Amino acid sequence: MSGTTASPLPGTIVCALLLGRRKSFDVLVRFKGYGAAQMLCRWFSGLLWMLIAGAMVTATSAVANTTGRLGNGRQLDSSQTPTSESLAHYKQMAQLSMQRENYDQAADWANRYLKDGGGDVEMRALLATSYYLGKSFENAARALQMEVLASERSGQAPSEVHLQWLLDCYERLGDSNGALWVLERLVIHHPKKSYWAGLLTLWQKRLGPDHRLTLDFMRLREATGSMTSADDYVQMANLALRAGSAIEAKKAVEEGFSARLLGVGVAAESHRLLRERVLRQYAEERVLLSQPEWEVNAIATKNGMMLVNSGLALVMQGAHAKGLALMEQGIRIGVPNAPQDAKLRLAIGYLSAGQRARAIDLLRTITGRGGAADLARLWEWYARQS
Repeated sequence: MSGTTASPLPGTIVCALLLGRRKSFDVLVRFKGYGAAQMLCRWFSGLLWMLIAGAMVTATSAVANTTGRLGNGRQLDSSQTPTSESLAHYKQMAQLSMQRENYDQAADWANRYLKDGGGDVEMRALLATSYYLGKSFENAARALQMEVLASERSGQAPSEVHLQWLLDCYERLGDSNGALWVLERLVIHHPKKSYWAGLLTLWQKRLGPDHRLTLDFMRLREATGSMTSADDYVQMANLALRAGSAIEAKKAVEEGFSARLLGVGVAAESHRLLRERVLRQYAEERVLLSQPEWEVNAIATKNGMMLVNSGLALVMQGAHAKGLALMEQGIRIGVPNAPQDAKLRLAIGYLSAGQRARAIDLLRTITGRGGAADLARLWEWYARQS
């Protein structure tokens, strides 16, 4: 305060407040003299102005610090700020960082918000988004999975975009189990041919090329419209021929030629030969299945799976009642080596015959390992969507 003269008014007021009544001031004048009393008032005046100036500097510094935090992302000390105010600040900072495409800072602020008890669901979504856009795929996968699970627990369909991001994260991380988990949810909540194709491809890779249920996977691929390549149609036709279901092979070949995936390119001749073989076997099969003694002979063999497969072929030809009766008789005879596979094919028969409710009820009873239960679950999802 050197070089300046403070106004005595504030000091006088404070002096009066401290000394009490006017009588107290008179006592001070009497014992110390008027000059001492006036000096005391000036001293109080200088002290008060110093306090006012200090408060102004503190306020200015606080504004500058807040502005600095907007630029460099320093965190607010929660021990000096009420929780509600700090949460609002963290949220604002996270949103501002996202707008500025500073994804690392956005994630930091969002984490601080959630760690301190913030419950805004938008901030969980912002955290997942900031991780993904910031290419922190491992963190993004964890955050996105939490988002998906939270949506499912609340009875809502998870965001398709979040599921797509989560799938991308798992593919980048080489996590096939995670990718399978996401594709299943995409098929459940946002069914599309591309998602079905991806899901069934992963399942087939897991089971291997020569799995006993490969044809049943291909049947589901055909049902969902997710056969997209010439190899798909060729594989379906060959598997159906091997299983004695030339009608399914014929359908696959016709669809492949109609889509101009078969009969073109360097493999055109092999595709033509395949079609000839399919049509020849189809004609032979129709003659065989039309003979009355065939059914008697099939039942006499007491081969439950043969009856199931033959009955399914009849169902595919349009003889629903006859085919289903044969399949059900095969189940009653028994299929000791693959009872769950037989039930799966009977359910496919029900679904092909338009008996959706019976198909779903039967699919839900298929259990065990070896792929039948997993495939039954996929068929159930398709049945509920069809």
